[in-house]
Amino acid sequence: MVFNYHTSHYAATFGQLEDMKLKTAPKGYAKDHPHLHLLQYTGYVASHNFTDAQMCENDLAQKLVNTFKTLKPLNDFLNRAMGY
Repeated sequence: MVFNYHTSHYAATFGQLEDMKLKTAPKGYAKDHPHLHLLQYTGYVASHNFTDAQMCENDLAQKLVNTFKTLKPLNDFLNRAMGY
C-alpha cells in the first residue's frame, strides 16, 4: 500500500512532500516504476507552521493532536517500508 499524500486533509495540513530528489531512478528500480516519484526522494519531510497566535490559543493541544493524526499514515507507511 502506497501512502497517498494527495488526500485533501493531508495536503491542506502539510502541502506537498519536501526534500531533495534524485534526478533518475534509484539503483535497482525501473525508470517506469509506478511510484518512481516517491522513490526519488532522498528523505521525506512534512511540515506545518503554527502562527504565534495559534500557539497561544486554548485549543492548541487538540490542534497538535489533529495534526499528528493527519501525519500518522505517512509514518505508518514509512515504518512498513522499513519493516517495523
